Amino acid sequence: MGRMPPEQAMTSVRESGQNPPKDPFSLSDDWDFVAHARRSMLLHGQEVQLLYLPERRQRRGIPGPEKPPFLASPVERILAEEGLWSGRRVTITKNRYPFTGKQLLLWSQAAEREASLELLELGFAMAEDCGGSLLLNSCGAAASISRAHLHLIEDSRCFLGGLASEPVELAEIDGGPKVECRQLADPFPGYILELIGPHAERAKLAHRLLAIRSSPAVNLISTGGRCWIIPRSTVEIPAPQFPYALGAAELFGLWCFGDHQAYEEARPEDLEAALASCCLRR
Repeated sequence: MGRMPPEQAMTSVRESGQNPPKDPFSLSDDWDFVAHARRSMLLHGQEVQLLYLPERRQRRGIPGPEKPPFLASPVERILAEEGLWSGRRVTITKNRYPFTGKQLLLWSQAAEREASLELLELGFAMAEDCGGSLLLNSCGAAASISRAHLHLIEDSRCFLGGLASEPVELAEIDGGPKVECRQLADPFPGYILELIGPHAERAKLAHRLLAIRSSPAVNLISTGGRCWIIPRSTVEIPAPQFPYALGAAELFGLWCFGDHQAYEEARPEDLEAALASCCLRR
């Protein structure tokens, strides 16, 4: 998709209104994602997809040991040049380096790292309306840009949805009668909290839980009436089992590889170990 001049882009964004379309993917008719290679694998008995995406190596700010301590933010330029819709202090763009067929980014217009309640509520509602999924990465959990943003994807087949879970009571906070709280059970070795209920209530509770989390890094996935919050360990790149920052895409079931050899050599036991090392222990 060609870029508009910044002035034209900002004019179209300002005229977008306060409510995004019911089908947010109609904001673009240019969906040309094709993985260079793809294969399936079972992790903990559930199918995931391994994707060879060498173009993702071109992203700026990729997490890693050589990442500089400070980076100039490209967000204002991205919002000005690539904005498709704007309202409620959120701007929507496409993802320049997608990992699935239709993928949008919901950016906070405020210069903040943490997702606001308004951003989460809008994202949860949009995912519910279009039958897709919402993904969040934080700094330290695969985010390559520090501005709060959410990934909206058309796919709803989340890997976590097929894993066993069990009821859990949160002594720190009351979810209310409309939200059921569960946690993943054996054989999954890490702590992942599951919220089940209407999207508005899930968004509110998720926001409250994110605010009191003890781990700085976190991932979140919301789809099909369910939300998973994944507080992260101090491990962002679980090398050598998985040589990249593990994020919400992988937790969703889409494992992104920039190197063909790593893609070909990946084994179920390695990726299961990567999941275990990146999650807090139960």
